[in-house]
Amino acid sequence: MNDPRGTTATPACGHDLTSAPVPVCEHLLTTTEPLYQYVQFTGDGTGQARVCQDCVPPTDVGPMVRVTPLCAPCADAVTRGLLGTRGHPGPVERPRPTDPTVVRSPLPAALGPVTDLAPGGRTGGWLLLLADGTLVRWHPGDEHWQQLARTTVALPPDARTWGSTAPVLRLHASADGRYAAVVQDHVGEESLGQVLDLTTGAVTMNLSGGTYKTYTVPFSLAFTEHQGRTLLVHRTDWNRLDVSDPADGTLLTARDLDEDRSLDYFHGALHLSPDGHRIADDGWIWQPVGAPSLWSLHRWLTENPYESDDGPTRRDPLTADYLWNRPTVWLDENRLALGGLGDDSAWLRPGALVLHVDDLTGALNTPLRLTAFAGPDGPFFCADGLLLASDGNGLTVWDPTDGARLATVLGFHPTHHHRHTGELAALVDGALHRWTIN
Repeated sequence: MNDPRGTTATPACGHDLTSAPVPVCEHLLTTTEPLYQYVQFTGDGTGQARVCQDCVPPTDVGPMVRVTPLCAPCADAVTRGLLGTRGHPGPVERPRPTDPTVVRSPLPAALGPVTDLAPGGRTGGWLLLLADGTLVRWHPGDEHWQQLARTTVALPPDARTWGSTAPVLRLHASADGRYAAVVQDHVGEESLGQVLDLTTGAVTMNLSGGTYKTYTVPFSLAFTEHQGRTLLVHRTDWNRLDVSDPADGTLLTARDLDEDRSLDYFHGALHLSPDGHRIADDGWIWQPVGAPSLWSLHRWLTENPYESDDGPTRRDPLTADYLWNRPTVWLDENRLALGGLGDDSAWLRPGALVLHVDDLTGALNTPLRLTAFAGPDGPFFCADGLLLASDGNGLTVWDPTDGARLATVLGFHPTHHHRHTGELAALVDGALHRWTIN
């Protein structure tokens, strides 16, 4: 048996290398026709080899057969299809001192059940959505709260779980603290929502995210700021996004989408870059293939109302079978991290893919540079330029430049990140649990 880490960088095919060599088993090396194969992770970072059905070990801990490198085009030429994976990628460890203290702040008992929460904007504190639709602002440690508004949006009584995804009400809030939106995620019929002005309590917009397969995705919605103005990006049909003024619902991206221009694309969760210049969309296409896309929000608002549909800055950088609703976070304006190693949800391994979005001004769908590292799993967050992931053991902290794991906060599973206070937080048994990176 031989470890592929010991292979030479000179490919057996004799071709020049334009990318990393691909270690393959002897049957893939000598075959004259494409074969079905497995990917086996070596445990050394994201290192992997391709092996045929005759060589694949029966379990994840099985031994690796002898492998020899090919150039990537020759390896692809003998690939008929992927049957699965073996082994696991190996994270790099570089521990650093980290205070694991999680602060527990009980909610005021009089509030009753809380359905969701959202960061309270630059003023600090948190917005809470109560079970009766009331929205309140609360600062942890305070027994008092401020009632701001009430929504009439509720889950349909017949809402059902799709796969492992359950229908929920989701609370969003603007960074200036003035607006909130309550929407239905993953409902089976028409997905609905409302925008509320928290200074007056008034409903300023009634939202519809479409009726076609809305249960497969959350309601696409995000507040952003552009040229000193708070705006709302939101889905208006399964395959259309728009931008509106949340103060009165004025549409800012009016356009006609004919059959040639309409997307066959189910818009999913939206992620705005830290400065709001770029937007990422975790959507999918037929037949069910996750296909995250991204484009310039600035150009969409100032130059081309069709930018989100087929504009020159739109990129669809990769696809993965049955894989969307995946962990996603902007590390900065130029790097977007996506959760999971692999191109099929059935064979996914823990890790992060980092898209380097240095330039969106080239030709449509110009490839983006991609790097990867092993280990991160669960929802993603970013703080101080570091990637944070909430996996089954707790919160893990990663350096995205070299993929090293820096720290673990055991037992802490945050669901929200308050960018203005730096807190990661989760509601647990009637209390808000908070942790801040140090």
